[in-house]
Amino acid sequence: MLSPVKNWWKRVDLDDLLGYDTFKVVHVRDRRLGFTFHGFQIAIFAYIIYSVIHNQLYLKKESPVPGAIRVSLLEPTGELQTSPYCQQKPCVFWGANQILYDPGDQGATFLTTRISTKVFPAREGCDFQLPTNAACRYNLQPSTVSPEYYITDLDRYTLMIEHSVRGTATGISIRNGEMSGRLLITKANNPYYQNETELHFSPQTRPPRVPGDIITVGQLLRASGAVLDAPSDAPGADQSKGETYRSSGIVLSVVIEYDNDGSTNFKYSYSANYIKGNEFKVEETIFNPTDGSITELNRHGIRIVFSQTGNIGKFDFMSLLTNLVASIALLKTATLLVEIFMLKFLPQRKMYYEAKYELTEDFDDLRKRRNGEDIDLEGRKKPTTLGPGVEVTQPSPCHTHFSAEPLVEHRDDHVGPSKAV
Repeated sequence: MLSPVKNWWKRVDLDDLLGYDTFKVVHVRDRRLGFTFHGFQIAIFAYIIYSVIHNQLYLKKESPVPGAIRVSLLEPTGELQTSPYCQQKPCVFWGANQILYDPGDQGATFLTTRISTKVFPAREGCDFQLPTNAACRYNLQPSTVSPEYYITDLDRYTLMIEHSVRGTATGISIRNGEMSGRLLITKANNPYYQNETELHFSPQTRPPRVPGDIITVGQLLRASGAVLDAPSDAPGADQSKGETYRSSGIVLSVVIEYDNDGSTNFKYSYSANYIKGNEFKVEETIFNPTDGSITELNRHGIRIVFSQTGNIGKFDFMSLLTNLVASIALLKTATLLVEIFMLKFLPQRKMYYEAKYELTEDFDDLRKRRNGEDIDLEGRKKPTTLGPGVEVTQPSPCHTHFSAEPLVEHRDDHVGPSKAV
């Protein structure tokens, strides 16, 4: 079983099997290779510079830690207008505080678009706030249901959005009032708002004493591509009657993405999208202390959910150095490409191969030959026999003999006289 292995092992030359490949510098005098190599180097170097600047590789970046998001609502200036959708259902002229539900909600807000009420009259012997009897629960009592109403002129109401962000490793802490921002427009699959333009915000253009960004409800809806009067595809919507998003409610997802071009130029962008098939409603219970009754408000409307993401950073020399070293390794690609071009595709590839690769003498055999030579006691090598009766005495490397006779350099007569050396 082991004989084939033994035979193979005897045939193996370990100097070939475990030989070491070292680099050899060969100057190939071919302009085609030189132009190709330097062209690749210039292109790769330009790409490295572009990557450092465009990708901001000189910054130490991190994902921001979300801060506080505060949203407030303000009524439009002038008189409220009766909207066309008020012909479908009656409209009410609500103030901003009535439309905005739960103004202290962090990272989200709710705007009422449709409202209906139920009034549960007080019952003798029952306290609806603290019912001590199961029969005194308010929702078991007869109620008076009001018609459904829309909130008129909602698109002209303005939102004031204030948000902040901070970093842990970089120590950055900043709010949007100190940054520049913009509201992106979602135009894909949105035939209604193809001509809508982006909104831009900056510390120079913000009104005085306004800490955040002013956006109308209509602008935010158009930026997300949502149309409140379009038929709703929510599972709970009455699609047989063509119920709209204004009636069923809708959910908007607003992503705030942060970035900076240096250690000071911070910016952000709002990216709004509506979630198809989502409706939203809130039921609010109000206790009337004067008569002990309870009014239940059934609110449908726009749920706006904010999320904060992106990358923020500051200049860091080690980050720049690390990215430069990693990028400069790409320069080796130029050498690799030229090597492939030289050894695989050019007509003179065989000549290039012979110039590039060189096989040395087997140094194990050389060591064996040197170790096999016999040395006499005086340090001289013993004569080597070339044949019967013929001996060649080799000088010892430890002794050097000089001849007393001068060496004469022979020249032709027409060159000049001979000189003694």
